[in-house]
Amino acid sequence: MENKLDFLNILEMIEASYDGNIGELKEKIDEAFDKTVKRVVGSGKKGTLTVTLTFETVNNNKIGVEASVSTKLPEPRADGKILYHDLRGNLVNDDPMQPKLFDNVKPLKRVNEGEEAK
Repeated sequence: MENKLDFLNILEMIEASYDGNIGELKEKIDEAFDKTVKRVVGSGKKGTLTVTLTFETVNNNKIGVEASVSTKLPEPRADGKILYHDLRGNLVNDDPMQPKLFDNVKPLKRVNEGEEAK
């Protein structure tokens, strides 16, 4: 009688699909694991990794095993923008309640090479 195979034994024997690519099951689990952890850390939201093994009898003494790895990744967190609103409810970049220090200052003009500043 041959040695019994368990899950850890077949990790390197079976190919699996993940993210449109096929490779060794163990490698695909590691790839999905790394991607899931990074996305969860980056977003602060929950993600899942699923390994699916499908077993099917081929004949009296054979069994076929197919594997796939899938993930449900949280969307990356986009940086928001803080805006202000004026008394009329219009959105503006600067705080309308904050007095401006240099309201009367004209913007500087760029001086090209060879020209004199005025």
